[in-house]
Amino acid sequence: MSRTTKLILWALSALVFAVAAIWVATLYVNGDDSGAPTSLHNPYTLATTVHSASQPSEGLTNETMDKAFLSRLEQNARNSIQEKVRAKRFAAGESNSRVDLSTDSAYLRAGPIKLAVIRFSDGELSNQVFVAGVVGEEFRKVICTRDSAISISLLEGTCANEVARTFGHAVAQ
Repeated sequence: MSRTTKLILWALSALVFAVAAIWVATLYVNGDDSGAPTSLHNPYTLATTVHSASQPSEGLTNETMDKAFLSRLEQNARNSIQEKVRAKRFAAGESNSRVDLSTDSAYLRAGPIKLAVIRFSDGELSNQVFVAGVVGEEFRKVICTRDSAISISLLEGTCANEVARTFGHAVAQ
């Protein structure tokens, strides 16, 4: 692959990062406004808000989704979420600008598709999982949010079902 091609792919992946990070941050900050009841007894029946979207892959492939890509995607999404939380707090008149947000990322497989999975948690009140992968010429994304510290499963439940629907395969165990 020529140097020019690598630079073009790098620039296009930056665009993909930016769009994905803004989308994740917006959903994280705005949360679920459905008013759905939650249950603390079974993590699979807790109200989980699920959103999915897609955009052109802009040259991104399973092969170009490497550790550096995952790290940049995680950092961009984290920074975007933190900025939006700070702005929301400032608009509400709050002076606390510290945003405690833990993240964890890894690649998983759903059939032949490589999925970037990033988990976000504030440790107490909510958590979110962002799943992204390339299907054909599309960069597909699923984000699942829950107002609970209980982790969101990708193997069963609402989020797992949306991941399987969006990517055409369930996450491998």
